[in-house]
Amino acid sequence: MSYTSLDHFIARQRFRAAYPHIRKGARVCDLGCGLDAAFLDLAAERIAHGVGVDDQSRRRRRKMERVRADIRTPCRSRIGQFD
Repeated sequence: MSYTSLDHFIARQRFRAAYPHIRKGARVCDLGCGLDAAFLDLAAERIAHGVGVDDQSRRRRRKMERVRADIRTPCRSRIGQFD
């Protein structure tokens, strides 16, 4: 499913609200990250390790892991501890 302009707007607002609170070198888990885990990509300069968890997640990048999972059920992946 592709993003709508409303989805992009909400993602930008979410990023603007959270970004100031991410410390350099942070370990971040983004629950409900969406298809591309854009939040983790946008904040990559501050994140040492990031994990995006979503039932639609589809790709992995350097230092950012995507876990395809339904957040309503226990996560079977060992994804670590986060700030």
